Amino acid sequence: MNTSQVFIAAAAQATPVFLNRKATLAKACELIEEASRRGAKLIVFPEAFLPAYPDWVWLVPGNRADVLNALYAELLENSVSIPDDSTQKLCQAARK
Repeated sequence: MNTSQVFIAAAAQATPVFLNRKATLAKACELIEEASRRGAKLIVFPEAFLPAYPDWVWLVPGNRADVLNALYAELLENSVSIPDDSTQKLCQAARK
């Protein structure tokens, strides 16, 4: 095997700061930096790390539209669009 093709990958087993894009983004950038210090060339995050997995889909009954609408509005507010400032910060952390 050609060792020039071998690299370290990291899996971030971390929780986001629930529905807080700014704090979760800062946490992700710190985790990227830590993985890099440990020699990782690639780091992967859990599904829906930004903004967070909407756990309420299993808890809030469908007939509670008032609660669901408020939760989904907050989820949307904290979501990431590609490209946006959040993806730019993640790219900068990855480049660094």
